[in-house]
Amino acid sequence: RRHSFPTRRSSDLSFGYDPYPLSLQIKQVDFGTERQQVQAVVWDVLFSDPDRLNPGGDAAWDAAVRRSQRSHFSVVRLPAAHDAGSQVRRATLPGLWAHAETGQQATVALIPPFLASMAQAPLGLTNAQPDADGVLRRFQDTERLRDDSLLQTLPLSVLQTVAPPLYQQQIETARRTAINATAPLIAWRAHEKAYPHIAFADLFAVAEGQPPAQAVPDLAGRIVLIGASAPTLHDIHPTALSANQSGIEVLATLVDNEIHQRHIHELPMWAQAALAFSLCLLIALFSHHRSLNAIDPWMVGLPLGLTAISYLSLHSDRVFLDLHLASGWALAFMALLRLWQGLRQQHWCSLPTTEQPSQAQGLLPLRLESGWQEAQRHRLIALLERHAPACRMLQAAPAPQVEWPELQQLAALVGPQAQLEALAGRWPHEPGWPELHLGPCQALGQTPARAELLITAMAGWQHLLAAPRTAKELP
Repeated sequence: RRHSFPTRRSSDLSFGYDPYPLSLQIKQVDFGTERQQVQAVVWDVLFSDPDRLNPGGDAAWDAAVRRSQRSHFSVVRLPAAHDAGSQVRRATLPGLWAHAETGQQATVALIPPFLASMAQAPLGLTNAQPDADGVLRRFQDTERLRDDSLLQTLPLSVLQTVAPPLYQQQIETARRTAINATAPLIAWRAHEKAYPHIAFADLFAVAEGQPPAQAVPDLAGRIVLIGASAPTLHDIHPTALSANQSGIEVLATLVDNEIHQRHIHELPMWAQAALAFSLCLLIALFSHHRSLNAIDPWMVGLPLGLTAISYLSLHSDRVFLDLHLASGWALAFMALLRLWQGLRQQHWCSLPTTEQPSQAQGLLPLRLESGWQEAQRHRLIALLERHAPACRMLQAAPAPQVEWPELQQLAALVGPQAQLEALAGRWPHEPGWPELHLGPCQALGQTPARAELLITAMAGWQHLLAAPRTAKELP
C-alpha cells in the first residue's frame, strides 16, 4: 500500500489506494506552492509505504516535499493500547507534537509517513471518534499523551501556518483542558459540499498548460485540500449533515472552524441540572399559589418550548443549548405533581375514619357561589390539613355540570363535631372566601352510614339554598 486514504476511526481502520502516481502528486505540489502561491496545501492522503516498483518516483517526491514550505501531511493514530510497543517519539516526528514536556518522552502508536522529508514537515492527526450511533459530531483538535505532551491534528497544523497567535491560544487552552473532557461539537456548514471542488484532472491540465474541462479558479492565498471523493476509496462518513459525507469535506469544515475560531459552546452538566431544578421549583411555587390545574398547559407548552429553543440553537455556530434534561425533569415533575394531587384529593374526599368512637361526629354544609373548582378544593384541603385533620370533604358534583352548575356549588365537611365547630368559628377570619356560605353544623351518629350522610347533607344544602349565610355573617 503506497499511499492511502484513512477513515477517521482509531478503532476501525480501513484504507483505499490512491489511484494517481507520485509524478502527478509532484505536479500538484509544485503548481500549488510555487506558481499559485497558496497559503497551505493539506494532504488528506496517507503516505505510509514506499513505492518498491518505482524508487525514482519516491526520490522525486521527497525532493518536491523538501521544496514545499506550505504542505501539511496526515498521520493516522493507532489505538493507545499499542503505545508501549511503539518506537515513535517526538524526535521521530517533531512536526506532530504541539507541546512537549521535559523529561522522558512517551512513545505513540501511529502510521507515520515513510519519507524523512515528510517526517520533518508539518504533520497532524486525522482521527476523529464518532458517537455510539456511528455519526461523526465531535472533534478534538489535540490529543494528550501520558507524559502530558500534546499531539496536534491536521486542522491545528494548518492554523499554525495561517494564524500563529491563534494557534498558541489553542495550545494553551488545550493544556488547561481536562484529560477526559468531552470533545467539542463540530460547527457544520448549512449544507453538504459547501466548499468549491476542483477535479484532479482539471488541476493537472492547468499545471501542464492545457485547457481544463472545468474552469479552475485562482488559488493564490487560498488553502487547498487534496483528498478523495470516490466512495470506493473508503473515505465516506455519516455526519450530522449527510449519511455519506466525504472525508475531505469533513476536513475542510474542521480547517475552516479552526481558522475562523468557530467553537460551539454547550451547557455543562451542572448548568443543565441547575436549570432543571429551577424549573421544578418554579412549577412547585406556581402550583402552590395557584392550582395544579393552572400548570396543565405547561405539560405540553414547556417541553415544546424548550425543544424549540434547542432546535433554534442548532442554527448557530457559537452555542448549542441542549435542554432535553430540563425538559424531561420538568415534564416528569409535573406528572408526579398530578399523581400526588390525585392521591391527596382521594384521601381528603373519602369517608372519614373514626379514630375515637366516643367523639361526636358532625356535618357542616357549604355553598360556594363560584363553584368548587380545583383551586378552591386545594385551598379547602389545605385548611383541613392545618385545622381539622380528622375531617373530610364531600362534594355534590366534583366534575363541572353544564346543565346544573348549582350542584358544583355544594359541598360538606364531615368529621368530629368539635373540629367542625372550631373551623366554622375561624372562617370569618380566613381571607379569600367572600362567596362562601355556611350552614348549621348537623350532628351525626358515632359511625354514620353513607345514606345518613347523604340525607343530612341534602337537608343542609336545602337550608343553604333557602336562606344562605356567608361566613362573615356567622355569629
